[in-house]
Amino acid sequence: MGHQSRYIRRKPNAPCHMSLDRVLVPRQTDCKCARGDFECDFNYALNKDDKCELVGSLVVPRGQCLNKSDRFMASSGYRHIPGNTCLRDSGLVLDKPVDTPCPRAQSPGSGSGGGQNKDGDDDGSYRHGHVSHHTTVVRGDPHIMTFPNSTAYLLMTSAQELYRTDDEGAKWTKIDLAKSTGKNDIGRPVYLAEHHYDNSRAFVYTEKDVLAFTKDRGVSWHIMKNLPAPANSLHIRPIIDFNPNNPDWLLFVGGTACPNCHSEIWVSRDNGDKWNRLTTHATKCLFAHSAEAFDRLPPQSIVCTNYRLTSGAENEQDRQTHKKSAGNYVEIRVFTNPFVDSSYQLVPLPTPELSEIISFH
Repeated sequence: MGHQSRYIRRKPNAPCHMSLDRVLVPRQTDCKCARGDFECDFNYALNKDDKCELVGSLVVPRGQCLNKSDRFMASSGYRHIPGNTCLRDSGLVLDKPVDTPCPRAQSPGSGSGGGQNKDGDDDGSYRHGHVSHHTTVVRGDPHIMTFPNSTAYLLMTSAQELYRTDDEGAKWTKIDLAKSTGKNDIGRPVYLAEHHYDNSRAFVYTEKDVLAFTKDRGVSWHIMKNLPAPANSLHIRPIIDFNPNNPDWLLFVGGTACPNCHSEIWVSRDNGDKWNRLTTHATKCLFAHSAEAFDRLPPQSIVCTNYRLTSGAENEQDRQTHKKSAGNYVEIRVFTNPFVDSSYQLVPLPTPELSEIISFH
């Protein structure tokens, strides 16, 4: 798509943490335009020589070719691929219009063939069609989020820009979260999450530790004013989870400042108006919304993988990644009443001190 993207990631054994806003931003360098940055235009197709050739009638712009001796600027057969960011002032340029004699046949979409006189010559009475397309160029690699049963989509790029379309991507509009929410110092978006159980909601977390949400597929945006903590800097994902039984039940994975940091798991049953801290030093937490795996648990239950020891500097979570404290290992905890208290049940493992829980879904 006309550019090279170089991604940065932490070395596996590096004793440091990767903050939320840095991990998502690649280094993008635009390239000179080449053949692969162009595609065949309307009414053109690739031939056996891999070149775009006319397979239909020429499209005549409205108001031109009023006389059979006229000429017009026709398509070269190529168009610049929408979203491609190659440098158009250098390299190959294939979409430059070509000076072309007006065709005898009328343009597509205007009925049957062009007008002819009794001798079979063109009488100059052309009909004209109108073909248009829209191009939106975005910076960085795109991540598209769809709303089920809707033509509205959201798009967030690795360059931390947010867009919305309500016509399945024909036209994209850039979202200004500061203007939409009325909060000037909101920062750029770094994390986009869809609500899996409400087809109209989505959440965006920004580099300034602000969580914004929409309830109308991105038409309007609001600030979650009572967010209890910033998102964790330990790269624990997802940072927000949802419950299928009640769309207002939220689970947020916050955290303390690194280094010497740990995660904080917060829960809300009123879409973020009030929060309760459930546990700390968790490596992952999700609502137990799998009916097959957790069919005996209450609908509000939460399952976490949690470090056994949570106090003392030697047990801070970012240290455990590189050098675990003696006797401190990850265990599976089930919170069956998370909105009321932090009591939990342990899932028994044969040798938990020797086990390593990678992840769960």
